[in-house]
Amino acid sequence: MVELEVFGSLNLRVPEGFDAQRVLRQPKRAALLAYLALDSAGGFVRRDRLVGLFWPEADRERARSSLRQALRFLRTSLGDDVLVNRGGEEIGVSPDALSCDAVRFEILLDEGDPAAALELYRGDLLEGFFLDGVRGFDEWLEARRRALKDKAAGAAWSMADGLAQERRASDAAFWGKRALGLSPFDEPHVQRLMRLLDQVGDRAGALRAYRGLSEWLDREYGVGPSPETQQLAEHVRARTETSNGDGMPEWADSQTSRREREERRSDQGRRVADLPFPGPNQRSGKDRRSGVDRRSGRERRDSDDQ
Repeated sequence: MVELEVFGSLNLRVPEGFDAQRVLRQPKRAALLAYLALDSAGGFVRRDRLVGLFWPEADRERARSSLRQALRFLRTSLGDDVLVNRGGEEIGVSPDALSCDAVRFEILLDEGDPAAALELYRGDLLEGFFLDGVRGFDEWLEARRRALKDKAAGAAWSMADGLAQERRASDAAFWGKRALGLSPFDEPHVQRLMRLLDQVGDRAGALRAYRGLSEWLDREYGVGPSPETQQLAEHVRARTETSNGDGMPEWADSQTSRREREERRSDQGRRVADLPFPGPNQRSGKDRRSGVDRRSGRERRDSDDQ
C-alpha cells in the first residue's frame, strides 16, 4: 500500500523496492498524483481535464504526450496497480493500492467521527506547495485547501459544542481554541469562541481572544472590533456567575482534575501573543510558502516535459 500524505508537507510512503523521493523531486508529477488521489476518489478523471490543468500552454499532442510520460513515471515509481484506467480516456487511483489522508479525513467526517478525522488534519492541504506557471492547478489547490480547512474548523466546533453540552469544560475549550486556530481572522468565529469560553466559565480565556482580535485588527487595518464584539466582551466582563474560585462554573469542579485546574490558572497568565493571530512579522497566504520549487524556469520546464 502506498500512503500519500497531503495535509501539511507532501509526503509519500511506499513499499520496499519503490522510490518515493523520485516522485517528490518532480513537483508537477507529485501534484498530478495528489490531484488524482483527491479528485478521482470513488471515480475517474478524464485525460483532457488533466491535460488542460497541468499543460495549458502546450499544444494538444505535446500535452497528451507529457501526460502519458507522467503517468508512466508514476507507475514505474509506485507500482503498476496504483493508477487504473477506465477505457482509454479516464484515469483514477486504486483505493486498494494507495491511501490518502485527505480522502480518509472526508470519509471519517461523513461517518460522524470528527475526532478521528481531526487527528489526520496536521496542516493545510499541500502546505507551502504550488506550481509556477500552472494557474489552473494553483486555483484548484486554493479552493480545495479552503474547503478542507473549513471542514476541519466545522468538525472542531462540533466537538467543542458537544463537549460543552456534556459539561466537559477543559475539553470544550481545547476544541474551541483549535477551531479558531483554523480560521483566526474570522471575527464571527472569535465571537463564537468567546461565547463558548464564557459558557464553560473561562472568562479570562474569552477576554484573551477578544484582546487578540483587537490587537490584530488595529495592527493590520487600524480599526477595532465591531460593536457586537465589543458588547460581547463587556458582557463577559460583567458576568457574575458563581465560580469555584478559579474562574470555572460549579459544574466544572466535578469534571475537572486538580492538575487541569492548575494548568488553567497558568493558562490565564499567558500573553495575548499565544492566541492564533499573526504577529507583526508573520506572513500569511502565499507569502508563507515553504516548499517552493526554487529551480530556474528552464530547469522546471525541462523536468516537467520529461
